[in-house]
Amino acid sequence: MKYIAFYLPQFHEEPLNEAIWGKKFTDWTTSQNSKPLYIGHSQPKVPAFEQYDLDDKSQTIREQVIKAKEIGIDAFSFYFYSFDERTTALRKPVKDFLHSDIDFPFILTWANHSWTKAWVGDHKTVIAEQKFDNDQVDVFIKDSLEYLLDSRYETIDGRPVICILNIENLDVSYLKKTLGQEINKVKGVYIEPYIVTTYSEKNNVTGVDLFIGWPPGDVGLLGMQKLPKIKRVLRGTLSSIESSFVFKHLNRGCERLLLRKQQSLATNNTDNNIFFSQTILTGWDNSPRYSYKAYEVMPCKEDHYIKHVSDIMISNKGRNVPFTFIKAWNEWAEGNVMEKSLNGVDYGELIRKCISDD
Repeated sequence: MKYIAFYLPQFHEEPLNEAIWGKKFTDWTTSQNSKPLYIGHSQPKVPAFEQYDLDDKSQTIREQVIKAKEIGIDAFSFYFYSFDERTTALRKPVKDFLHSDIDFPFILTWANHSWTKAWVGDHKTVIAEQKFDNDQVDVFIKDSLEYLLDSRYETIDGRPVICILNIENLDVSYLKKTLGQEINKVKGVYIEPYIVTTYSEKNNVTGVDLFIGWPPGDVGLLGMQKLPKIKRVLRGTLSSIESSFVFKHLNRGCERLLLRKQQSLATNNTDNNIFFSQTILTGWDNSPRYSYKAYEVMPCKEDHYIKHVSDIMISNKGRNVPFTFIKAWNEWAEGNVMEKSLNGVDYGELIRKCISDD
């Protein structure tokens, strides 16, 4: 079983972002401008290193690969964005990696959702629209083919592994057949891709090879969705000390709920004969993006987290799944990182301990 970490390539200047958010905008802008929302709220998350710029001909990724190997990570899964033929986004770091000599496996995760201004409460303004028809599939295949054919690209029995976040509106059979034909043109052999997607009760998609967890959302946020409203009400009625206690207490309750429901989800999927792999979550606090509309999962005790991750590894191995995904390497604006911070949990080190004991 291999361990694959999701990787966000949004730490460089990108014209599509700058047109909406202003010059020199990167995800560091979002994460480092965050403010604590209550006493004891650990924001902004401060990286334990100088902020990097991924427009550096893969030098940063080269250094990250060294750290990932030390932890026991087998590959990165780069978020990949494909809209229409005229619109690309966050492609340069991945392209630079492709053309580098960095010896590290990788896959692409097609993050196929529209870009909007939801971060500032505006869901109607569309920055880049994501479509799901076969024309869009053709664009994705054209965009991704050179990556899928790279010798470092992760495969299962020769089949390139593609993770797709939103698959229910896609014609999966068309994607697999068309991509297989394109590979045949280059390699002289018809090879269909190995399709990985996030699990949802709505998903009943034929042609999917592996479903994966997508915490915290896949386990249900019903318990968490009440928190932002509670925070806004209590903020003006409680003293700072009282509010700090209430927020921490409520959020820890959500952490326990998340862990219990994630374990239950794995059990239910096994019972339903779904080929399912649990995903390891490395913290969650997206208040840099959404302020008081955010969700926060307070970190549990280290021994509790280690046991949880170890249980995931054992569970996935027991189902003979090929991969365990880790969410994520560097999603700083969502408090979802393996990279080390000065004021947060060192999830990379905790996962290293789990893998080394495996």
